[in-house]
Amino acid sequence: MVEKIKTTLGEAIRWSREQKGINRTKLARITGISPNTLVKYEKAQLPDGKIPSLPKMVTLARILELDPRMIFELLDDPQKQIENKFSFSTHFEKITDQLSEMVSSVRDVEQRIRELENTDKQNGPDQNDPDRPEKSTNETEAVEAASTRKPGGD
Repeated sequence: MVEKIKTTLGEAIRWSREQKGINRTKLARITGISPNTLVKYEKAQLPDGKIPSLPKMVTLARILELDPRMIFELLDDPQKQIENKFSFSTHFEKITDQLSEMVSSVRDVEQRIRELENTDKQNGPDQNDPDRPEKSTNETEAVEAASTRKPGGD
């Protein structure tokens, strides 16, 4: 695990990769990130560098065993965020919005299930429901009598 001694995210990525004995080409094959992009990530927070997107950062953090808290601490310098036009708060807002939409969808589905259950209760039991009570003898006789009657005859 990378300690807090690194001053930029790029340095932490490079240091961790080197500590694991992985070259950029191998890391590129493992992650699906091009070697040229990895070079930019290793220069993150520098003028010619690039900060990884959240999904790419998660991939790198898992493979390089980077502590997520350390990543956020390295990105927490507001001046560097302004220089790089990057802020994790933007990502968190998007994630929060997506989670809110998901929760709303789940609540809608739950409400629809309750409505369907209430409709079933109001309409009575299903004819094929095994829990439906048996017909009484009088009901059975009435059904049989109705089915044996000849059309037009009383």
